[in-house]
Amino acid sequence: MNICIFEPYILEHEYGNQKYLSGLVKYLETNTLNIYIFVQKSNAFIEKLRKFGAKIVVIDPPEKMKIFGKDLLRENLFRKILTVRDLISYSRKIGYFLKKYDIDIIQSNNLRSVISIGFSALVCRIPIIWYIKGHLENRLLDNLSFLMVSKVVFQSRSNKERAYPLARKIFENKMIIIENGIDLEEISNSICLERIETVKKDIFFSDNKRFNILYSGAITSNKGIYDLLVAINYLKKRHIKVNLFILGAPSTPSDVDYMKKLEKYISINSLTNISFLGYRNDAVSIASLMDLYILPSYAEGVPRSILEAFAVGLPVIATDVGGIKEIIEKSNAGIVVNPGDWESLAKRIEYLKENKEIRKSMGTNGKKYVWKNHSLDEKVKQLHDLYIEVYNNK
Repeated sequence: MNICIFEPYILEHEYGNQKYLSGLVKYLETNTLNIYIFVQKSNAFIEKLRKFGAKIVVIDPPEKMKIFGKDLLRENLFRKILTVRDLISYSRKIGYFLKKYDIDIIQSNNLRSVISIGFSALVCRIPIIWYIKGHLENRLLDNLSFLMVSKVVFQSRSNKERAYPLARKIFENKMIIIENGIDLEEISNSICLERIETVKKDIFFSDNKRFNILYSGAITSNKGIYDLLVAINYLKKRHIKVNLFILGAPSTPSDVDYMKKLEKYISINSLTNISFLGYRNDAVSIASLMDLYILPSYAEGVPRSILEAFAVGLPVIATDVGGIKEIIEKSNAGIVVNPGDWESLAKRIEYLKENKEIRKSMGTNGKKYVWKNHSLDEKVKQLHDLYIEVYNNK
């Protein structure tokens, strides 16, 4: 069986989606499946997938197709028309490669992927599995995609229930849930003593008595990092001492602007207790040194970073978006706040700082929950079974 995973968003840094792709390629049964990754460009991460056994197909897009989705939506009507023209041309180009490699099933992990490949898939009569890892926000294109695909996979019941009610009713038979998973073998390797000691030296980590908080992920506006800084400043004014470590880097020009906004706020308010660590591939090792993980996002699916925090025994404070509330309630390993509510965020930080036993209990609960329910190996097996089901129903 020939599986095509079309991924138009390949960033330089390996965040959630890239980690998902590498885990998928690592654990899929390549003795029965041929995995083709269709991408717009190659980089070090793509070469890593090649080493795992994936067959890489680079399909260079028109310039308009290199712009991120939200930036495209801000353009004027004429430019949007030109984009549609380029999309049709690019879809034809993709169709050539679908036929060349005799693709049986397509997996798309985002809306742009479905829209870009959808028309060629229909012409070639190739079923699409749409794996929704985030939230839905474009009613027209989302519903068009529901119509085009054979199966819609959500990461949680909450994410499915947040979909449009009418679409959920019409396309219910297409919708299933396969929860997010993490590579537990990789987690175990990341928290060995030797690696932890190396990380401590790299980030100049001191085993002092100050409370250490971690944010790990992309540096982009919808992650709510600015709200976290405001919360930290609020605590500072109340003489509550904490350290904040921000792990990640900007990927796009708008992300760079956002980073400058964060740095300006830190400078104006003299927040000397905040450390930017940049992008690192040892996020789990760093997390194991911390007292608390915070994800103040405005949009998520079921974040891998929260599952990784659970896996190393960290309590979590996160916002009520996507499937976050669901996994925190199931695990009893954290606290949920509303997105943008920096004051509640600050008060919850203070609460957990002052209650070590509660933190310890949450950490234990999260660790048990993840190791029992979120093995990437098991989730990939579920996806493999779905491939077979869709293939047999072609």
